[in-house]
Amino acid sequence: MITGAKEYIETAEKKFEGIQGDIAELEKGIAALESKIDTENEFKIATIKKNKTIQSEINMLKTALANAYKKHDEIRRDNGKTAYSEVTALINAFKREQRNSTNKKNLAIIQKMEEIRTLRAEIIEQDKAIQGEINAFINQAQPFLDPEPKPELILYGQPVKQYEHLLHANEINGINGTTFVNEVKEYDLGITGGLYEVNQTNQSRLAAAKARFMQ
Repeated sequence: MITGAKEYIETAEKKFEGIQGDIAELEKGIAALESKIDTENEFKIATIKKNKTIQSEINMLKTALANAYKKHDEIRRDNGKTAYSEVTALINAFKREQRNSTNKKNLAIIQKMEEIRTLRAEIIEQDKAIQGEINAFINQAQPFLDPEPKPELILYGQPVKQYEHLLHANEINGINGTTFVNEVKEYDLGITGGLYEVNQTNQSRLAAAKARFMQ
């Protein structure tokens, strides 16, 4: 709730209580008179005279009502400048109060981002470790492989040795993410990029955001 809003409305309403009461009374009076107009015996002289008197009163009240509305608008115009300033001040104060109300949630988002990037880094390291184990095994197995280039094993348009082909076939493809383990892609999350990327610019931005929301 906006601080001071209730009190402001209560104070403002008092300025209009008198004229709004008059308007309500006039509208009620007009409705009451209109209900008295005889529409069933409208061709009788007595009814015509009676309705004429009632209609005259209605017209008088409608004129008074029109003047009351003019007075109401006049009060609004006179009050408008002050009201605008007061309402604006209350809103601005409320906005200042609320500015930092989401800091904890924003810090939680940053923390989740850091956790995501940490988990992502662990997945990448796990992928590299797997490649390391594969390469170690290939190196151990090298003495048992054919040392001559094989025509059925083509690399960059040329026949290569079994050892070379195994190493190439088990290289990490860093462009497309992990090679040996599954991972959730940014695309799977509906993100076009930047979530997993860890560089100096991103790190600086994240640190600056954290500092801002810790104030």
